[in-house]
Amino acid sequence: MTLNSSYGLPAEILDVIVVDDSKPMQLMIRSMLHNIHPRRVRCFDTAEEALDAMLVEPPNLIITDWQLSGMSGYQLLRTIRLKQMAPLSFVPLLVVSSNATRRSVERAFRAGASHFLVKPLSAACLSKWINRVLKDKREFVLSDTGHYVIEGVAEALAVHRGRQDTLERARLFHDRSVRRVVEAQSHVDRILAKVINPDILEDDTDFDGPRMGPMVEAEPAPAMVEPRGPERATLKPLGRGERSRSKRMKTFSSLGGRR
Repeated sequence: MTLNSSYGLPAEILDVIVVDDSKPMQLMIRSMLHNIHPRRVRCFDTAEEALDAMLVEPPNLIITDWQLSGMSGYQLLRTIRLKQMAPLSFVPLLVVSSNATRRSVERAFRAGASHFLVKPLSAACLSKWINRVLKDKREFVLSDTGHYVIEGVAEALAVHRGRQDTLERARLFHDRSVRRVVEAQSHVDRILAKVINPDILEDDTDFDGPRMGPMVEAEPAPAMVEPRGPERATLKPLGRGERSRSKRMKTFSSLGGRR
């Protein structure tokens, strides 16, 4: 087992190779690398040209685009990780791409990439990951296919995929449960609607909830008419004689009608 060839090196002595088929992107990455002050930066348009230069003079760090014309970034990564390419096999490699899908990220890490960076890049992000690579203690191990890969990456990806699959199954279960609840609620609403309004037909497929029957405007209550003339009751105060007679009648009633 071997550490990456740049482990423990100061950034000021790094020899960096940049592979990108876009000239503006090459200039941008070169400008970003000024933050760490590398010793040399070499830029190439194709992976084939970069590979020829690496075989003559191996770099300390490779930064490559994932989608290249001709040999792709993935093919370049698999080539330099071959056992026969040592000591080039242990050079750390950063993948750069504007299309970071789950499949492409997993392929890059399984093939031995140190990290996967997504465009557009920032100088701070690039400097941070370069410094992490210089402190990366993970070792390279030889796989069954004869390629060097970073130790522990395959296991970590398997755990991550298991979690993602669990979350996906939970999401599907939640969606099915919600559909069942909606269907059950729709059925209950139909039953309630038929109780409230029995005229709803069985094949009323447009029904979306309980509905009430037609609203009937209530008739106004008859107005109160004050009686007039002889029907009208008039209260008059009792005179002195009438009060005395009323008092005697009450007394008579309390004595049971006896005089």
